[in-house]
Amino acid sequence: MKKIFLIIALFVSVFKYSNAQLPYLVKDINTAVSIVSAAPTALYNANGILYFAATDGLSGAELWKSDGTILGTKLVKDINPGITNSSITNFVLFNSVVYFVAKRRYKWC
Repeated sequence: MKKIFLIIALFVSVFKYSNAQLPYLVKDINTAVSIVSAAPTALYNANGILYFAATDGLSGAELWKSDGTILGTKLVKDINPGITNSSITNFVLFNSVVYFVAKRRYKWC
């Protein structure tokens, strides 16, 4: 019994005095009438800005960014217009610029 109390007390102490925050919803990205979630993937933190791929329900998984606020969470670019995903991967920060790999389907005329 003493061991369990000690573990709980340590957990509470560490959590209380750490800067850890519980996860919370910043913005509902997928506002379309859909059973599909925004499904964020490829998360990358560059100087406090989170870059990620997610879907809004109207387009496929595209490039988004968030500073942790509602107004600061927005679609950067619909790289592959339509419902097809851009398959965003491999983020890297170089000279204060974020680079990444994405696929785009071209239509030939």
